[in-house]
Amino acid sequence: MQKKQLLFVNTRANWRLICSMVALLIVLLSFFLYENTLNSWLYYIGMFLLFVPLLIPYKRKSIVKYGKNWISFKLDKGSTYTIRTDKIKHVEVFAKNLVVWKSKKKFRKFDISSYDQKDVFQLVDLLNGRSFSESKAS
Repeated sequence: MQKKQLLFVNTRANWRLICSMVALLIVLLSFFLYENTLNSWLYYIGMFLLFVPLLIPYKRKSIVKYGKNWISFKLDKGSTYTIRTDKIKHVEVFAKNLVVWKSKKKFRKFDISSYDQKDVFQLVDLLNGRSFSESKAS
């Protein structure tokens, strides 16, 4: 049986900012053109580009979004969990489970048995506070 892949999305990626800036530029340009079909097409293209970075993650069921100080992930059909990396005490990985300890008594357990081991270790690196580029280098 093939293991499932996790989609990692860096919310601070440069392409997301560039795509939004280009979209806003196209929308503003469409307002200054004369009323014709090019004006309306530019407006629709700009609005579509504005939402492209937001729509990409919804094509997958298993996704990990991360920023500078937080991680949000959804595994299979479960709910989305958002965790701040500075609130995590430690992370334990077992054969079928991932346990994230927030304190001595508070923890969350996630089923990871159906995911690729490489993706699980990248998720653990992100939960431990290492950036994605550091986890690829080690």
